[in-house]
Amino acid sequence: MNPELLHSGRARLIKDLRAQGISRNKAEKSVRAVFGLIAEALARGEEVEAPGGKLVVRTINRRPARRLWKFRKLDGKSAYRIAQYPGPHKTVRLKPTLNLD
Repeated sequence: MNPELLHSGRARLIKDLRAQGISRNKAEKSVRAVFGLIAEALARGEEVEAPGGKLVVRTINRRPARRLWKFRKLDGKSAYRIAQYPGPHKTVRLKPTLNLD
């Protein structure tokens, strides 16, 4: 895998801004502000343009569920865990564009 892709995200953006001569404090505040605006727009239900597509909020409608999982411990005894799955909730999805120019 490309090592450049492993270090992408906020830290990479801050590093790139610092390389252009912006102080670390201003770079961190700027990146935090941009991601904060994206989060606010998504919370309002708006689509956000991003490289490679649009970020959209989708509502997933499903019933809440609980399942009992059985595990076997090393001593041979059984242990149980209840796994809970959420009911209707919202999630952010990337809607990719067809052309990546």
